[in-house]
Amino acid sequence: MRQIRQARASAGFTIVELLIVIVVIAILAAITLVGYTGITNRANAVSAQAAAQQAYEAVSAYIINNSSQVPTTLAAASINNSNNTTYQYSYDGTANTFCLTATTSNVSYFVNNTSQSVPAAGACPGQGVNGVPPITNLVQNASGVQYLSGGAAANVLNDRYSVYVTYSANNTSAGLPAGVSKYFHSAVNTAFSGVHGYDLGVNPDGTTATTGVPVTAGTSYMISGYVRWSGTTVPSAYVVYAWYDSSNNRIGSNTAGTTFTTSSANTWYRVSQAVTAPSGAVRMGVTFRRNVGTNAIGDTFDLAAPMVTTGSTLYTYADGNSTNWIWNGTADGSTSTGPPS
Repeated sequence: MRQIRQARASAGFTIVELLIVIVVIAILAAITLVGYTGITNRANAVSAQAAAQQAYEAVSAYIINNSSQVPTTLAAASINNSNNTTYQYSYDGTANTFCLTATTSNVSYFVNNTSQSVPAAGACPGQGVNGVPPITNLVQNASGVQYLSGGAAANVLNDRYSVYVTYSANNTSAGLPAGVSKYFHSAVNTAFSGVHGYDLGVNPDGTTATTGVPVTAGTSYMISGYVRWSGTTVPSAYVVYAWYDSSNNRIGSNTAGTTFTTSSANTWYRVSQAVTAPSGAVRMGVTFRRNVGTNAIGDTFDLAAPMVTTGSTLYTYADGNSTNWIWNGTADGSTSTGPPS
């Protein structure tokens, strides 16, 4: 009888023994995964470096064979995406320079013909890095310089309030949110009731518009910006937006977004609004507004870091002055592109 019981007892594992086995298997699996990931990343790095170097040599050969002219595209130098390696390329016709990024899976290396002939980890300014595509800030006056040049208020504010408010561009980084170096500033010079704010190229109250943020029908966008106020009355801040068609007519009425209560004076608050462009929309009018009822003389309202990007993600603010970002036209007066952060 005792032998039978001992046989039965030795036929299985106790719960503790099973738990130990499971833990050991999990540890071994984790070690294997980490080792495999490390090997894979190193292989991708080697591949990306080799691809960048080969592409550099191909572009250099093209330059030699074409009277020192840099190719305008990679295709001109017979370079195309292959397997799991992709290329990004930028060409500056004025300076006759290029910058090229090769990415294998999640690893990027770049080269250029000005300072980087040997592949370096990372990506060219304005390009995606390590498998993450770049994003574009669609606001053309994000830094507050072009549209407030010399203190002028063109394309920035609601014209109906310009007689009550003095607008200016401030180029100091003191007290600004991280990564922001400039902002719009407004000061009330004549007391008035209502709202005042900043338009991004067009006032969405208008029924027609020839300017504004370019959009594509059916695409989602994220609008954001930092606001700051002074005065004794606690205001609310919000985004107002409207859509316009190719005939410059507004589609429906404008819309007030989510209201943000900015409880403390002289403090930056980030307001944001997710929107989707309706059918027929080709541009969007946007205003950042402050509503306090009565605006007293000396009250101020500031806007920093306006940003409009595709998708529903609220990204960290960036423009052409940010690290690894580029202006897509006039510095401080065009859209800008770079890696998200």
